[in-house]
Amino acid sequence: PETISIKSLSPKFESWNSYRVPREVVFSNRVYIDKMEKAFKYLEKERNIEVNLILESIIEIFPYDQNAWFYLGISKYRQEDYEGSQICFEQILEDYPAVFKPESEWYKSLCLLNSGDEDMAKEDLQRIASRHGFYQERAANLLANNFK
Repeated sequence: PETISIKSLSPKFESWNSYRVPREVVFSNRVYIDKMEKAFKYLEKERNIEVNLILESIIEIFPYDQNAWFYLGISKYRQEDYEGSQICFEQILEDYPAVFKPESEWYKSLCLLNSGDEDMAKEDLQRIASRHGFYQERAANLLANNFK
């Protein structure tokens, strides 16, 4: 088996006394899973402020975490913070591959519609309605009922 000599390391690591653990928050997989599970429980109970705090703490450490961005967007949407929600869904759509792409497109269009940006909402809804997907029929219905 291969071994590594401590002497081959930088002098600052040769003595445990000189080794310093950064004061940054360290996330393990278990901590991440615990935080996500807690956020889901709060989401079910519609305790959106707690959801936001938990998911924002995850995003602070993992800025490209699509799970955290998506559920933060849902939480903000429930609070009628359509601008904040839209930002979350756009963050997902800018990432590739976008795991929650159809969902994010749908909710982004709802945010635009609810915040009064009807032209952009209509454009997004038309794009969703033109594709075969889960939100196709819903988008077509919204277009028929809101944009005559």
